[in-house]
Amino acid sequence: MKSLKDNAISRLKNPIVGAFALSWTILNINGLSLFLLGDTPTKIEIIKHKNWMLTDDFLIPLSIAIIYLIVLPLLNMVYELINDGLINFYRSKNKNDRDKKLAIQKKETVIAEIESDISYLQKLKDKDIDRWLEEKRKRNEEFIAQKALYSKLVGDSSNDQRTARNEIAKTNKNND
Repeated sequence: MKSLKDNAISRLKNPIVGAFALSWTILNINGLSLFLLGDTPTKIEIIKHKNWMLTDDFLIPLSIAIIYLIVLPLLNMVYELINDGLINFYRSKNKNDRDKKLAIQKKETVIAEIESDISYLQKLKDKDIDRWLEEKRKRNEEFIAQKALYSKLVGDSSNDQRTARNEIAKTNKNND
């Protein structure tokens, strides 16, 4: 009895036999339930009057089993293609966008915390003072350069005036 049970279980584990048994059971559920739930004389009567037909009892369940074994994996592949290709792509994209926004918010928070720190503010003030001193030094250098240029121009202008006066004086002497 145990070997019969083990043999039946191993055959039902075969995908084709299991699918065939399932489809035959679904197609014959009414007769099967009457057979299983009925008393012994009813079971004997059902077995005596059962007419086995090739199409109803073999070909239709077999074709349903084959369709089940071929179509179900194809449907699973289509589902995985849609799920992995489209749905998970948009899920990942939305998650990445959400994570990016969260990272930007965290960055802004960290920057705000750093900028509100007293030592950071002191460093900014020191930089402003250093920049102000540098600007003042540059302005002083420019002022000194302009002053030197002005002095040279004034000196050159004085020399030109002296030369012009001397020439006018010479011209006046020669004319007299």
